[in-house]
Amino acid sequence: MKKLPVFLLILIASLLFGEKKDWCGTIPTLKLFLAGKALQRPGFLEEVIETEHFIIHFTRSGQHRSDSNYALAVASYFEFSWHKQMDTMGWAPPPPDYGQGGDDRYDVYIYDLPSGVGGWCVTEAWYSNPYPNGATSWIGIDNGLGLSNFLKVACAHEFNHASQFRYSARELTFIYENTAVWMEDCCFEEINDYVGYLSSSPNPLGNPDYPITSTQNLYLYAGGIWLMFLEDKYDITCPRRIWERMGEIEGENTLSAIDFVLRNYYSSNLREALRDYGLWRYFVGLRADTIHYFKEGHLWPTSYLLRTITEYPTWGTEDPRPPFAPGGCDFIQLRNGGGKLFINFNGEDGYKWRFWVVGYKSGSNQIYEMRLDSLTGIGRDSFDWGDREHFAIIPVACDWEFSSGALIFDYDVDCRILRDVGVSSIVSVPNSGDTGSSFIPKAWIKNYGRQTETFDAIFRVGDFYSDRRTLTLSPNDSFLQEFSPCTLLTRGYQNYICTLALDGDERIDNNFKTGRILVLVRDVGVLEILEPTGVVPQGRVLQPKARVKNFGNLSIQFECHFWIGNWRTTKRINLAAGREYDLTFDSSWIASDTGRFPTKCSTAYEGDKNPFNNKVEGFFFVEPSGITEENPKSLLATEEKIPIEFYNALGIKVGKMKIHDLLSNNLNLPKGVYFLKNRGEEKRYRKILIIR
Repeated sequence: MKKLPVFLLILIASLLFGEKKDWCGTIPTLKLFLAGKALQRPGFLEEVIETEHFIIHFTRSGQHRSDSNYALAVASYFEFSWHKQMDTMGWAPPPPDYGQGGDDRYDVYIYDLPSGVGGWCVTEAWYSNPYPNGATSWIGIDNGLGLSNFLKVACAHEFNHASQFRYSARELTFIYENTAVWMEDCCFEEINDYVGYLSSSPNPLGNPDYPITSTQNLYLYAGGIWLMFLEDKYDITCPRRIWERMGEIEGENTLSAIDFVLRNYYSSNLREALRDYGLWRYFVGLRADTIHYFKEGHLWPTSYLLRTITEYPTWGTEDPRPPFAPGGCDFIQLRNGGGKLFINFNGEDGYKWRFWVVGYKSGSNQIYEMRLDSLTGIGRDSFDWGDREHFAIIPVACDWEFSSGALIFDYDVDCRILRDVGVSSIVSVPNSGDTGSSFIPKAWIKNYGRQTETFDAIFRVGDFYSDRRTLTLSPNDSFLQEFSPCTLLTRGYQNYICTLALDGDERIDNNFKTGRILVLVRDVGVLEILEPTGVVPQGRVLQPKARVKNFGNLSIQFECHFWIGNWRTTKRINLAAGREYDLTFDSSWIASDTGRFPTKCSTAYEGDKNPFNNKVEGFFFVEPSGITEENPKSLLATEEKIPIEFYNALGIKVGKMKIHDLLSNNLNLPKGVYFLKNRGEEKRYRKILIIR
C-alpha cells in the first residue's frame, strides 16, 4: 500500500474538510486508506513517554513542539480511556501494529495538525484476526489543544476510533463519529462537550427530518445522541455488540448489524428503534423527561416543530421538512383543543411509517401509537383531550433496508367539543393603581360549545379580593361579565385571574385568563431627628438634620419641614422607592437663648397613604456658655455667710450650702457648670465652675 508523507496528507485533508471544520480528521484519513493511500507516521518526534499501553511521541522544538506536561497529560488521558473502554466496558483493544513506533504498544504522536483539526486516528494496515475487516492504526493529537477538557474528550474520541478499526474499517461513515462522540460522554460524563453539536446545523433535534445516516456538516457528530438512545433505551453494552457484529461480517453491514443485535439481544429490531428514537427526540429541552427518555435531554435544545396548530379543523403536509429514511420524522403540535380529537394520516405508499400521538402534560404524558395500513400508510383514530396541555403528532420514516428520498405525507385534525366555555378577554383592569383605589373587573366570557350552559365565573386579585358570579349562556353567545368593585390593598405587583367552573368542560386551556396589576404605595415619612439633640452650648449655629424614608414603591418628590420652637425651615427632595436619606436642611438656627427647645420634623406629600409616620418630635437643651474658673473661691468674699442654692444646667436644684461650706469643700459635686443663687434674691445669679 502506498504511504503519503505528512505534508501531502495535510494538504489533502485541508481540501477534504473544506468549510465543514470537522475537528476530527479520522474519516478523511480512512477514505485515503481505503483508496490505498495510507498516511506515513511522522518521523521527526525524537522524545517519547512510555506507559503500560501507549508510547507518546513528541518534540520540544520547532513547529511541532510541546512540553513534557502536555505530553504527560495526553498519556494520562489515553491510559484512562483504555481503562474505561477496554477494562470497564469490554471493548476490544486496537490490534498490534507489527512493531511500528518501537513495539506493539499503541502509538500516539503529538504534532501540529492542519488548522481546525484536533486529532485523527489513522488506519495503517489490514489486520484480519479475528475480524475480517480489522485494521491497525495510530493517533495524531494536535500540539495546541492546551490542558483543557477538550483535550480529554479528544483523546477518548480518537482512541475509540482505534478500537472501532479493530472490528471493521468498512462501515457507513456516520457510525464512526456517532460512536466516538458517545464514547466521549462515557469516559468524561461531566464535560458534555458534545452538547455544542446540537446547536450546529443540521442536527437531529433542529432537523429531525434528516436520516440517522446523514453526514452533512456536523450532523454525524451531533448524531452521537443516536448511540445515547441505544444506551438509554437498551443498555450500555448495545453499541459494543453492534460493533462486534459489524466486525464478524465481511464488508459493510452497519444497519443490518444494528437490527441483528436488537433482535437477538433485546427482543426488538431496528424499525422499532427508529420509531422510538423519533418519539424520544420530542422529549428534550423544555419538554425533557429524563425519567422515561434521554437522561441528559434537559441539557439539550428543544426540538424543532414543523408547525403549531391552534384552529380546527385543519389540514397539512410535510412541507417544508419532508422526512428521509431511515429515521427521519416531524413534530407537529396541536394546541387550543379539547373534547374529542380526530386525526387522519396518509403517508407515502410503500414505506414503513410509524405514527405517534402524544398527549402532553408535564410529568404525566400519555403516549399512543396510531395503527397505519402497512401498504398505504393510512390511519385514523380519535383521542380524548382531557386535561392535556397539548397534543403532538409524530410521523416517523422507519425504512432502513434502503435510503429514501424526501417522503411526503398529509394529515387532517379536528376537535369536536360539546361542552366548552372560555374567558375571551379581561377588560377594565388598569396596569397600576394607588393603594386604596378601586376598579370594577370585567371579562368577556363565551360559550364555545353546542348546548346551553350555566356555570360560575370567579375573579381573584392577589389574596385580598375574590368575587363569584353565576351566568347562563347559549351556544356561541358571549357576555361581558361585571364583578364587584375591587379595592387595592396590598402593595406591589398582584396577580389577577378570571376562571370558569363548568363541570364536564371538554377544553380546559381556555377556562382562564390572567394578568397582573401594580399596586402603587405613596408613603414617605421621618425615621428620626439627627440634629439638634441632647445639649448644645449657647451661641452655636445649628443646621437641622433628619433621616427620612420613602416607604412606597415609586419615586416621590416631597417637602420636609423642620421646627425648632416657632422657627421653621423647608426643603424639597426626590427619593427613590424604598430608600432612606439623611437630609440636612439649608437654613441655620442660632442657639442665642438657653433652655429647653422642642423640635419637630415632618414630611408633606399630597396623596400620602400613611400619615402615621409623617412626623417625629423631640427636644434639646441650650446651656449657657462660660469659662473654666481656676479659683472659684475668688468669686465670693470668704467672710460672707450667705446661703447659696445650686442649680445644674437644666435648672434643677441639686443642693444648698453656705459660702464657708463651699470654701471648705463640704458639698460633694461633680465638676461642671452650676448656677448659684443667693437666698432671698429674686434674680441674682453668679456662675461658678466647681473643679474636683
